Amino acid sequence: MSGQASLRRIRVAAACDPAAIKVILPDWCPLSDDEVLATIDRMAREAGGVPLVLYNPPHAKTRLTPAQFGRLAAEFPPLIGVKVAGGDAAWYAQMRDLAGDLAIFVAGHHHRQRAPPGRERFLLQRGLHDSAWSGLLVPGHCAPIPPRRRNPRPG
Repeated sequence: MSGQASLRRIRVAAACDPAAIKVILPDWCPLSDDEVLATIDRMAREAGGVPLVLYNPPHAKTRLTPAQFGRLAAEFPPLIGVKVAGGDAAWYAQMRDLAGDLAIFVAGHHHRQRAPPGRERFLLQRGLHDSAWSGLLVPGHCAPIPPRRRNPRPG
């Protein structure tokens, strides 16, 4: 999806007054630290005060570090959480120390019912998986944007 399409969807989502909007960094090529900051800044401005949750999937070309999440949290108060795949014990320790007040959603398919000992701060999520575009966490009064229809294959 183009950056402009993503920004348009953020504006449409923000108009629905959601609790938050899930966003993802552009994934055409790896981003520099300055490009990550500029992207989150633009997304936050387009969201118009609606909080953001940043999805940083394990297959992303720009895999953010705990220190980068901490910097984003410090510089962008609208960023209230991140959805990530998790990591080893060192990653969890760094996230605990560096990620500020971010809510950290770790995909639930890597864990059983409860957080491993020492990782209680991390919210193990099931069902936070939605489509690849900026998703809505909506109180229930706004319908999601349907995905763009693709041309049917001939034959």
